[in-house]
Amino acid sequence: MALSILPTQADIRSRVVRVQNAIKGAGMDLLVLHGTANHRFFTGLDGLPDVRPIFLVIRPNAAPAFISPRIEAPIIRTKCTQEIVAEWGDWDEPGMYRSFGDALASYIQKVAPKAAMIGLDSNTVTAANLELLKNKLASADIVDASTLISQVRRDGDAAQTRILRSCADVAAQKFKGAREATAPGVPEWRVALRGYTAAVEQASKYLEGDENNSPLGSSFTVVGSGRIRSAHAHSVASNRIMRDGELVQICCCTPTLVGHDMCFDRPIAVGTKELPEDVLNVLSAAREASAAAWKVVRAGVRAEEVHAAAAEVIARRGFTEGMQHGTGRSIGCGGVGFRIMEGEQTVLQEGDVVGIEPGVYQYGVGGARYGDTALVTTKGCEMLTPFDLGRDIQADQAAIRRARI
Repeated sequence: MALSILPTQADIRSRVVRVQNAIKGAGMDLLVLHGTANHRFFTGLDGLPDVRPIFLVIRPNAAPAFISPRIEAPIIRTKCTQEIVAEWGDWDEPGMYRSFGDALASYIQKVAPKAAMIGLDSNTVTAANLELLKNKLASADIVDASTLISQVRRDGDAAQTRILRSCADVAAQKFKGAREATAPGVPEWRVALRGYTAAVEQASKYLEGDENNSPLGSSFTVVGSGRIRSAHAHSVASNRIMRDGELVQICCCTPTLVGHDMCFDRPIAVGTKELPEDVLNVLSAAREASAAAWKVVRAGVRAEEVHAAAAEVIARRGFTEGMQHGTGRSIGCGGVGFRIMEGEQTVLQEGDVVGIEPGVYQYGVGGARYGDTALVTTKGCEMLTPFDLGRDIQADQAAIRRARI
């Protein structure tokens, strides 16, 4: 089971061909990619810290090639089939460059000396490094290729969808672990730790025996309990002690498996004491907003229409503070391709994977959101996350009471 979820070399080649065709269509001479998500998607490289700049150069009619710091080169050669064509480091050594800018500029001058337009994913490069590259590559026009890359990563990739199905399972186990740890007298960080451990254990099953991919990619920090902290969309798990009859909001959206994101959020009741009516009203509105948004999702619908369905419910229910973080987003290998928000004209297409998570927040009362992920189809969508898991908080509380009898 372990390696079957990962992209094959044929999958990788197909992705490279797609981006090469996009480069040609845009009139670019080559594309320079930075960032772990880009490297993972177009080469399969996983598990390297994004500290020293690593660049992948893709030309329209040539195999992709890495520009790598010397310290990371042996790992890349172990994990990938792509050639490392230039290395850089912090000391003088024959055949090695002293900066990534020099290494990249030298390689481009060698293989594409007349390059007039170079694409760069500006979403993954710091402003300082962008200026450095512009100076080193001054003879060419450096253009932002982030939209082009997002579209390539969006278009009908079965290999990515395969991983996302497994991500949904990991996210569900993360939630179950967090729910098991939620109890009066327990600090928030213990809930986060139990969720993280459950996620890593599940991810490791998909990667059993694999030395090139790590199950440790699942972070888990977004936990907020009580009337104040649950109303903050992204509270970081703290030492706050949870109390009976409170609400705690759990987010399982961070990368869950080999760098792929997921949307799965749930509120959890602490203990068995009945929740106050004002908190139950927040929960009810959040569930209704989620259901309304999902009813609209299908190929051919604009993202703004999905947002409008959720926003209408929240406004009608009288929550003027509304959503503090957005209705949803596209889901995939790192980053966000498009958001589901007011004014977003992106038209959903068959094969898109989207997360919907409209939240309801009332400061001094609490906040809740029900986030799920689904595959867009022509008639609607196919849920990837377990939609019914954790949706009925009162039923979960009743089950705990029965277990204690």
